[in-house]
Amino acid sequence: MPLVGVASASSVPRKDPTATAVVAATKKAMDAQKSVHCVISAYDASTKQTTTVTEDASKTRGLETLAVGTAEVKLRLTPTAAYLWGNSKGLSSVFGMSATQIAEVGTKWVFSKPGTSQYADVKSAVSIAPLLGSLLPTKTKVKIASGHLNGESVHVLSWTTTDSQSQIVHISLDIAAKGPSLPIRLTALTGKSHEKALFSRWGEGIHVPVPTATVELAS
Repeated sequence: MPLVGVASASSVPRKDPTATAVVAATKKAMDAQKSVHCVISAYDASTKQTTTVTEDASKTRGLETLAVGTAEVKLRLTPTAAYLWGNSKGLSSVFGMSATQIAEVGTKWVFSKPGTSQYADVKSAVSIAPLLGSLLPTKTKVKIASGHLNGESVHVLSWTTTDSQSQIVHISLDIAAKGPSLPIRLTALTGKSHEKALFSRWGEGIHVPVPTATVELAS
């Protein structure tokens, strides 16, 4: 006979986590990760251009491929060198190279050493800390809901912020509800512009192929 006043486990209502608790758990889980794979697709309604980014980021190694319209660039980072490559439009519009520099580079990879501004720029672009640093909401009202993504349970955080042009940005972040509290998908909507980022391969090793055809430009 069950004891009076003692509820069975099945009758105790489950207490869903708060948004604050999920944000704190996610920050802790991300801080413990050494690497992540990220795929970003963004559409700018004002320019009618789509930007796609594929990135493998860690603290000292990374790979990135970026395409904006017909401009394409690639970045590679190792502890001892940074490399960048682009087609002529990418070298011009993304890296701001002159026609003379573009002719000098040709189809080679631009090489830079640690301690140079070029190395610092590549490291900032493909390191895990900058990638994840602004992922979570700060000092704003955050809503939380339960959901499913690819058959897995997720916590869905949603909030609004403003961009540099004072436009309202609606953001939604899907975070794994089982296992480590890690982001899976982020979506952002600003008017008719939109962005989606997918995160996976947390903690996996990153292999960075070292280019053989390189050129070093003057700082």
